[in-house]
Amino acid sequence: MEFNSVNISEFLMGEKLSRISKFIFTISLFTLGTTLMLSGLSNAQSRVVASGDSFEVTEDYLKVLEEYYAASGFSTSKDQYLSQAIRFKILAEEAVASGLEPLEVNVEHWGYDSEDPVSLSLINDIGLAEAFLAEKIVNYPVDDKVIISFYRSNPSQFLEGPWGDADMLPLDSALKEAIKMHILESQRGRLAGAIYDELKKKHEVQIYE
Repeated sequence: MEFNSVNISEFLMGEKLSRISKFIFTISLFTLGTTLMLSGLSNAQSRVVASGDSFEVTEDYLKVLEEYYAASGFSTSKDQYLSQAIRFKILAEEAVASGLEPLEVNVEHWGYDSEDPVSLSLINDIGLAEAFLAEKIVNYPVDDKVIISFYRSNPSQFLEGPWGDADMLPLDSALKEAIKMHILESQRGRLAGAIYDELKKKHEVQIYE
């Protein structure tokens, strides 16, 4: 009798464990299904709207870019945001290829989520784009004739000595370099556009509706 009792106990214990196992398995399936469903929703929210040789622009990236500019009081059309996103991506790609490190980006005005990978990706792209443009603009050629013309057209900026008896500073190599940098900085926006337009030709970008 004792032998049977032990068998019955073991049987009942086995049934109990079997039910627990089935319950745990059911919970696992539910958790997996929920994870997959949320993953699907996340992917849907991050639909790719444009792509290049080795980059993608997603809807989430555009949303974050819009928030970044809105924090500065700037607003434009969706097409312009997309164009700017592609611009950042192409310039960032060129910076990486040139071995440049991203410049520090001032984001004090923007209350972004510091743990959001999309926001961090945008900040990194902006920093890389700025590093690439800075490198290109500093080394942009300026004809000596342009430097001399600026020097002669703005004599008051190069006077040395007491007022009324001042002489013009000699146009030596150091002054030429200073004038060159002044000219480049004053033309920064135009030069950045020209540099990007030239780069854009070698990048195949696709935009998806």
